[in-house]
Amino acid sequence: MENKKKLSPYKIALIVLLVAVLGVGVYGTVIGIKATIKGKKEENPTTTTMPLSVSGAEKSFKNGRFSITLTSDFKEKEDSALEAFYSTDGVEVFALKESFEEYPESKNLTVEEYLNRLIMMNSDVNAELLKDSNGLYYVEYLYSGSGKVQRYNVYAFKTDDAFWTVDFIYPKRYTEKMIPYVEKWASTVEISQSGE
Repeated sequence: MENKKKLSPYKIALIVLLVAVLGVGVYGTVIGIKATIKGKKEENPTTTTMPLSVSGAEKSFKNGRFSITLTSDFKEKEDSALEAFYSTDGVEVFALKESFEEYPESKNLTVEEYLNRLIMMNSDVNAELLKDSNGLYYVEYLYSGSGKVQRYNVYAFKTDDAFWTVDFIYPKRYTEKMIPYVEKWASTVEISQSGE
């Protein structure tokens, strides 16, 4: 994974959109993708069973400088545009890297400022900056398509040479049950510095 093409923030946003579309099972022409508007009636997550495969034993994954602990339900996938990509039934996790060499204006940003910049660059998405129970910042937003709504929790991590985003994608109706898993997984992310 060493000779990767550098992606602009706009290409990254496009990848996020494509993964959202594929994640809800739409293959072929993309029609009717739109950001979900806040205030829409929520499903009751306490009455929804969770058929997602996320309860297996802990399993650590390492891909280059990136590592994360998920569950044994996840399988590693290949995608040359991503630093790492893992999926299981209904849940996807992927990591992207934005180099300071390509985007020097990012170098002096904090994680919170970087995530706010992502929100501004994707103003058509109703995103919100939040802090989880472990003190990690993330951006949360919804995408809907093909009658399904996917929730994105996008965490950011900073190394000496780049910002890394780690996206956790799952069906919105399982939010209440998934948040503890996502927060636990995000807390296990480790990214080595460029010289290590």
